[in-house]
Amino acid sequence: MRAKSIPFEMEEQMGDAATAIIARAEALGCDAIVIGRRGMSIVRAALLGSVSTEVIRESSIPIIIVRTLDGATRAVPLRLLIAVDGSASAMRAATFASRLAGLCHGEVDLVHVEPGLTVAGSVLGPREKLMEHWSGKHSEEELAGARGVLDRARVTYTEHVVASDETHSAILEVAREHSCGVIVMGTRGLGPVTALLLGSVAQSVLEQAPSTASAVALAR
Repeated sequence: MRAKSIPFEMEEQMGDAATAIIARAEALGCDAIVIGRRGMSIVRAALLGSVSTEVIRESSIPIIIVRTLDGATRAVPLRLLIAVDGSASAMRAATFASRLAGLCHGEVDLVHVEPGLTVAGSVLGPREKLMEHWSGKHSEEELAGARGVLDRARVTYTEHVVASDETHSAILEVAREHSCGVIVMGTRGLGPVTALLLGSVAQSVLEQAPSTASAVALAR
Protein backbone atom coordinates (compact mmCIF):
# COMPACT_ATOMS: atom_id res chain seq x y z
CA MET A 1 0.00 0.00 0.00
CA ARG A 2 2.92 2.32 0.57
CA ALA A 3 3.94 1.75 -3.04
CA LYS A 4 0.48 2.92 -4.14
CA SER A 5 0.46 5.85 -1.65
CA ILE A 6 -2.63 4.47 0.07
CA PRO A 7 -3.00 5.73 3.67
CA PHE A 8 -3.44 3.01 6.27
CA GLU A 9 -3.12 2.21 9.95
CA MET A 10 -1.66 -0.93 11.51
CA GLU A 11 -3.02 -2.46 14.71
CA GLU A 12 -2.14 -5.44 16.87
CA GLN A 13 -4.79 -7.08 19.01
CA MET A 14 -4.83 -9.99 21.42
CA GLY A 15 -7.35 -12.80 21.30
CA ASP A 16 -9.15 -14.77 18.62
CA ALA A 17 -8.09 -13.39 15.24
CA ALA A 18 -11.40 -13.76 13.40
CA THR A 19 -13.41 -12.26 16.25
CA ALA A 20 -10.97 -9.35 16.54
CA ILE A 21 -11.05 -8.66 12.78
CA ILE A 22 -14.84 -8.59 12.63
CA ALA A 23 -15.21 -6.52 15.82
CA ARG A 24 -12.69 -3.94 14.65
CA ALA A 25 -14.28 -3.70 11.19
CA GLU A 26 -17.68 -3.12 12.78
CA ALA A 27 -16.27 -0.51 15.18
CA LEU A 28 -14.65 1.39 12.32
CA GLY A 29 -17.76 1.18 10.13
CA CYS A 30 -15.86 -0.59 7.36
CA ASP A 31 -17.66 -1.24 4.08
CA ALA A 32 -15.81 -4.51 3.50
CA ILE A 33 -13.21 -6.89 4.90
CA VAL A 34 -10.51 -7.99 2.46
CA ILE A 35 -8.81 -11.33 3.06
CA GLY A 36 -6.47 -13.48 1.02
CA ARG A 37 -6.52 -17.14 0.16
CA ARG A 38 -3.51 -19.36 -0.33
CA GLY A 39 -4.94 -21.83 -2.79
CA MET A 40 -6.44 -23.95 0.00
CA SER A 41 -9.86 -25.41 -0.70
CA ILE A 42 -12.68 -24.05 1.43
CA VAL A 43 -13.34 -27.56 2.77
CA ARG A 44 -9.77 -28.07 3.89
CA ALA A 45 -9.63 -24.57 5.33
CA ALA A 46 -12.78 -25.27 7.32
CA LEU A 47 -11.37 -28.44 8.79
CA LEU A 48 -8.21 -26.60 9.78
CA GLY A 49 -10.23 -23.78 11.35
CA SER A 50 -8.53 -21.03 9.34
CA VAL A 51 -9.01 -17.38 10.23
CA SER A 52 -10.25 -16.56 6.72
CA THR A 53 -12.92 -19.24 6.85
CA GLU A 54 -14.11 -18.10 10.26
CA VAL A 55 -14.38 -14.50 9.07
CA ILE A 56 -16.37 -15.61 6.00
CA ARG A 57 -18.76 -17.57 8.20
CA GLU A 58 -19.34 -15.00 10.94
CA SER A 59 -19.08 -11.55 9.37
CA SER A 60 -22.18 -9.53 8.51
CA ILE A 61 -19.90 -7.12 6.61
CA PRO A 62 -19.24 -8.02 2.94
CA ILE A 63 -16.08 -10.06 2.47
CA ILE A 64 -13.73 -9.74 -0.51
CA ILE A 65 -11.60 -12.87 -0.97
CA VAL A 66 -8.55 -12.13 -3.11
CA ARG A 67 -6.48 -14.82 -4.76
CA THR A 68 -2.71 -14.68 -5.15
CA LEU A 69 -1.98 -12.38 -8.07
CA ASP A 70 0.80 -13.18 -10.51
CA GLY A 71 2.36 -10.18 -12.20
CA ALA A 72 0.65 -6.84 -12.67
CA THR A 73 -2.90 -6.34 -11.47
CA ARG A 74 -5.58 -5.03 -13.78
CA ALA A 75 -6.09 -1.28 -13.57
CA VAL A 76 -9.45 0.33 -13.06
CA PRO A 77 -12.09 0.38 -14.37
CA LEU A 78 -12.92 -3.03 -12.99
CA ARG A 79 -15.45 -5.34 -14.57
CA LEU A 80 -17.76 -6.85 -11.98
CA LEU A 81 -20.15 -9.77 -12.29
CA ILE A 82 -23.14 -9.66 -9.94
CA ALA A 83 -24.97 -12.98 -9.56
CA VAL A 84 -28.55 -12.59 -8.30
CA ASP A 85 -31.33 -14.99 -7.37
CA GLY A 86 -33.87 -12.69 -5.75
CA SER A 87 -32.76 -13.48 -2.19
CA ALA A 88 -32.13 -10.84 0.47
CA SER A 89 -28.43 -11.65 0.52
CA ALA A 90 -28.23 -11.25 -3.26
CA MET A 91 -29.82 -7.82 -2.89
CA ARG A 92 -27.20 -6.87 -0.31
CA ALA A 93 -24.53 -8.11 -2.70
CA ALA A 94 -25.99 -5.95 -5.49
CA THR A 95 -26.01 -2.92 -3.19
CA PHE A 96 -22.38 -3.48 -2.24
CA ALA A 97 -21.39 -4.05 -5.87
CA SER A 98 -23.14 -0.87 -7.00
CA ARG A 99 -21.08 1.16 -4.53
CA LEU A 100 -17.88 -0.58 -5.59
CA ALA A 101 -18.65 -0.04 -9.26
CA GLY A 102 -19.33 3.62 -8.64
CA LEU A 103 -16.05 4.13 -6.79
CA CYS A 104 -14.00 2.25 -9.38
CA HIS A 105 -15.96 3.40 -12.45
CA GLY A 106 -16.59 -0.29 -12.95
CA GLU A 107 -18.43 -2.09 -15.71
CA VAL A 108 -21.11 -4.49 -14.49
CA ASP A 109 -22.54 -7.76 -15.80
CA LEU A 110 -25.77 -8.68 -13.99
CA VAL A 111 -26.36 -12.43 -14.13
CA HIS A 112 -29.30 -14.64 -13.26
CA VAL A 113 -29.15 -18.39 -13.83
CA GLU A 114 -32.48 -20.03 -14.56
CA PRO A 115 -32.50 -23.79 -13.87
CA GLY A 116 -33.67 -25.92 -16.75
CA LEU A 117 -37.11 -27.52 -16.56
CA THR A 118 -36.99 -31.29 -16.10
CA VAL A 119 -39.28 -33.65 -18.02
CA ALA A 120 -41.09 -34.52 -14.79
CA GLY A 121 -41.47 -30.86 -13.93
CA SER A 122 -42.87 -30.02 -17.36
CA VAL A 123 -45.42 -32.83 -17.11
CA LEU A 124 -46.36 -32.71 -13.43
CA GLY A 125 -45.63 -29.12 -12.41
CA PRO A 126 -48.38 -26.57 -11.69
CA ARG A 127 -49.56 -24.78 -14.84
CA GLU A 128 -48.82 -21.33 -13.35
CA LYS A 129 -45.22 -22.29 -12.60
CA LEU A 130 -44.74 -23.68 -16.09
CA MET A 131 -46.11 -20.48 -17.65
CA GLU A 132 -43.77 -18.38 -15.50
CA HIS A 133 -40.81 -20.51 -16.53
CA TRP A 134 -41.46 -20.37 -20.26
CA SER A 135 -42.51 -16.70 -20.29
CA GLY A 136 -39.39 -15.56 -18.45
CA LYS A 137 -41.50 -13.96 -15.69
CA HIS A 138 -39.50 -15.69 -12.98
CA SER A 139 -36.20 -14.32 -14.29
CA GLU A 140 -37.69 -10.84 -14.54
CA GLU A 141 -38.73 -10.98 -10.89
CA GLU A 142 -35.31 -12.21 -9.77
CA LEU A 143 -33.56 -9.38 -11.65
CA ALA A 144 -35.96 -6.56 -10.76
CA GLY A 145 -34.54 -5.74 -7.33
CA ALA A 146 -30.93 -5.67 -8.49
CA ARG A 147 -31.89 -3.56 -11.50
CA GLY A 148 -33.45 -1.02 -9.17
CA VAL A 149 -30.32 -0.87 -6.99
CA LEU A 150 -28.04 -0.31 -9.99
CA ASP A 151 -30.39 2.19 -11.63
CA ARG A 152 -30.60 4.28 -8.47
CA ALA A 153 -26.81 4.26 -8.21
CA ARG A 154 -26.62 5.25 -11.90
CA VAL A 155 -24.41 2.28 -12.68
CA THR A 156 -24.63 0.97 -16.23
CA TYR A 157 -24.87 -2.78 -16.64
CA THR A 158 -25.44 -5.60 -19.10
CA GLU A 159 -27.95 -8.33 -18.24
CA HIS A 160 -27.44 -12.04 -18.80
CA VAL A 161 -30.11 -14.68 -18.20
CA VAL A 162 -28.55 -18.10 -18.55
CA ALA A 163 -30.40 -21.42 -18.60
CA SER A 164 -28.35 -24.03 -16.77
CA ASP A 165 -28.69 -26.73 -14.14
CA GLU A 166 -25.17 -25.95 -12.90
CA THR A 167 -25.48 -22.44 -11.52
CA HIS A 168 -21.86 -22.05 -10.41
CA SER A 169 -20.53 -23.19 -13.80
CA ALA A 170 -22.80 -20.73 -15.61
CA ILE A 171 -21.64 -17.86 -13.39
CA LEU A 172 -17.98 -18.71 -13.95
CA GLU A 173 -18.51 -19.06 -17.70
CA VAL A 174 -20.02 -15.57 -17.97
CA ALA A 175 -17.13 -14.24 -15.86
CA ARG A 176 -14.64 -15.84 -18.25
CA GLU A 177 -16.42 -14.68 -21.41
CA HIS A 178 -16.56 -11.06 -20.26
CA SER A 179 -13.22 -10.95 -18.39
CA CYS A 180 -14.82 -10.05 -15.07
CA GLY A 181 -12.18 -9.42 -12.42
CA VAL A 182 -14.56 -9.56 -9.45
CA ILE A 183 -17.55 -11.83 -8.84
CA VAL A 184 -20.10 -10.51 -6.33
CA MET A 185 -22.82 -12.73 -4.90
CA GLY A 186 -24.90 -13.32 -1.80
CA THR A 187 -24.61 -16.15 0.66
CA ARG A 188 -26.10 -17.28 3.93
CA GLY A 189 -24.26 -19.16 6.69
CA LEU A 190 -25.19 -22.79 7.33
CA GLY A 191 -23.33 -23.48 10.54
CA PRO A 192 -20.22 -25.37 11.67
CA VAL A 193 -17.78 -27.79 10.03
CA THR A 194 -17.52 -27.69 6.23
CA ALA A 195 -20.92 -26.35 5.09
CA LEU A 196 -20.04 -22.68 5.47
CA LEU A 197 -21.90 -21.32 2.48
CA LEU A 198 -25.44 -21.77 1.30
CA GLY A 199 -25.78 -24.85 -0.89
CA SER A 200 -23.01 -25.63 -3.31
CA VAL A 201 -23.23 -22.53 -5.51
CA ALA A 202 -21.29 -19.92 -3.53
CA GLN A 203 -18.89 -22.56 -2.25
CA SER A 204 -18.16 -23.86 -5.76
CA VAL A 205 -17.72 -20.36 -7.16
CA LEU A 206 -15.33 -19.51 -4.34
CA GLU A 207 -13.26 -22.65 -4.91
CA GLN A 208 -13.14 -22.41 -8.71
CA ALA A 209 -12.97 -18.64 -9.20
CA PRO A 210 -9.14 -18.37 -8.83
CA SER A 211 -8.80 -19.56 -12.41
CA THR A 212 -11.32 -16.94 -13.55
CA ALA A 213 -11.44 -13.84 -11.34
CA SER A 214 -9.03 -11.96 -9.09
CA ALA A 215 -11.54 -11.80 -6.25
CA VAL A 216 -14.93 -12.99 -5.02
CA ALA A 217 -17.07 -10.73 -2.83
CA LEU A 218 -19.67 -12.33 -0.57
CA ALA A 219 -22.54 -10.63 1.27
CA ARG A 220 -24.80 -12.33 3.79
